[in-house]
Amino acid sequence: MDPRLGANGKLPRQDISSRVTGPILEHLHHNFAMAWEKETGQDLLTIRDSVSIAKKAETACATRYAGDGATVAYSGAGRKA
Repeated sequence: MDPRLGANGKLPRQDISSRVTGPILEHLHHNFAMAWEKETGQDLLTIRDSVSIAKKAETACATRYAGDGATVAYSGAGRKA
């Protein structure tokens, strides 16, 4: 990148923040962790112990909403063992 164009290059960029909850977090974290590992070599799924943390969170969620008719499904699809 040409240093005369500044940190953002030719076109402006914008940081976006959002709050996300629910099962989609597993997929967002997995996607981010795979991209991070590709660029840095760091395996965040292992470093963060994300599989066991997700299982604990699932159990807590299932217990919390057991009487509300909520269904919690856990799928380990796409995860490294």
